[in-house]
Amino acid sequence: MNKIKSRLSGIFDNKIYLSLSGILLFLLIWKIVLFILLPMSTVDGVWSLSHTFSMVRGDFYRSDFGHCHLKPYLLASFSSYLLYVYYSIVPLTPPSAYFYHIISIMVLAVLLGWLIIGAQKRPFLDFFSAAFLVFTNFYIYGMRGETVSLILIILALIVFEHYKKLWSLRAFIIIGFIIGLIAYNHPAHGFLAVLFIVFNSLWHRSYSKWSILFPLASLGFYLLLNIPAYRFGFGLYIEQLLKFAVDNTGNQLTLAFIIRMIVYNVMYNWHYFLIFLWSSWSELSTRRLSVVIVASFFIAVIALGRGYYLPLGLLFMSVNSDFSRLFKTKLKKAILVVILLLGLFWTHYLPTLQVVENPTYCRTYKNILDFIQRENLPIDNKVWFDGPIGLERLKEPNARLYLPFLISAFYNNDIDAHPGDVFYCITQSSLDFLKKLLGEGFIYDNTEIIASVPGTVSSRSLFRTRSEPLGLWKVEITGISP
Repeated sequence: MNKIKSRLSGIFDNKIYLSLSGILLFLLIWKIVLFILLPMSTVDGVWSLSHTFSMVRGDFYRSDFGHCHLKPYLLASFSSYLLYVYYSIVPLTPPSAYFYHIISIMVLAVLLGWLIIGAQKRPFLDFFSAAFLVFTNFYIYGMRGETVSLILIILALIVFEHYKKLWSLRAFIIIGFIIGLIAYNHPAHGFLAVLFIVFNSLWHRSYSKWSILFPLASLGFYLLLNIPAYRFGFGLYIEQLLKFAVDNTGNQLTLAFIIRMIVYNVMYNWHYFLIFLWSSWSELSTRRLSVVIVASFFIAVIALGRGYYLPLGLLFMSVNSDFSRLFKTKLKKAILVVILLLGLFWTHYLPTLQVVENPTYCRTYKNILDFIQRENLPIDNKVWFDGPIGLERLKEPNARLYLPFLISAFYNNDIDAHPGDVFYCITQSSLDFLKKLLGEGFIYDNTEIIASVPGTVSSRSLFRTRSEPLGLWKVEITGISP
């Protein structure tokens, strides 16, 4: 620890390194400012709080806001418990939700520094470049549980670095416990974390007769952590887990879906792949292994059907790329700097353009949040909130998440609605879907609360198109059609 402190103090005595650290901090401040201007949480970020606020209300086996179709709710996560502790102290608001997320990213950056500078004894430039890539990952700002899983993976890698020259049974048990915790946070994360450690062992040619134990230990700890859910029956737990996985992915693994996943993930993260292959180009054997590893993560992510699992694989690319080799000549430095700066497009440049170009959109969204916050909601009936605006009132016991994807995937387009229920929609497509959903079976009143305004500019068609207009509509079910 003293050696790490000595290295860090030397780094922060260097003006160049201090400036680079300031750049990383600036990137986070930039994102905070963007959120202040447009406090729109991601839908997944709101959805992930569903179980947390059931626990805050004293029920650890419900998740009514986003998972009211699962009763009892047995799919708890490590993130939901962390958030439970956080929101037991801090009131729920859009700023507090985003503050938690930014703190998580900062913890991730600190541990990344501990791993690269302290445990791996690599140059500061390697840490800066890896952290820069993490901060420019499109999915890292999704306010989901991936950030917590990334933190745990880095802890597992720190243990790996400590023991890799002299493996012991204790090392694999510790790593197994950490990965079990990752799997408890999200089973798909646990699966990818096992791949992560396996490939990291191959990359560094560091493994022993105990290597087979850590996947088994991971599975064992994962099952142990879920013991409280088994009180309702192990079969019911497995049934919910499989149902949730199938409903989440559906029958999406068509050729068109796979092509779309590849295009989107490469488009959003092209700088990762380019730098990783470039940094491992000197040795053909290393390059071959890097291609196999990256391709394996990519295939696993596609098979799981969700692009936001990719940061777990991208972290591997960040911590195993020899960035310092790319800084050896002026030309290489210039190319690397250009690549890193262009990598900011999706995470920083485009959101800034959208906010600056369309301040009316930002004001309208804030007006919607203000209205939702002040609105007197029904006490005895359910209130359904369209996407991110649910963050303002999801702590209410009768609040529900209204989302076309959610209704289609989990409720088979059959929603449990009754006279007196109220829906708040913020886009015309959500409103149209709701009208189709209610069909001729319900009588309802539809009121425009806040007039719609044009959406933000989109990168499609060279910014000649916009996202969907934003407004607020209130739909109240008044009766059932005879």
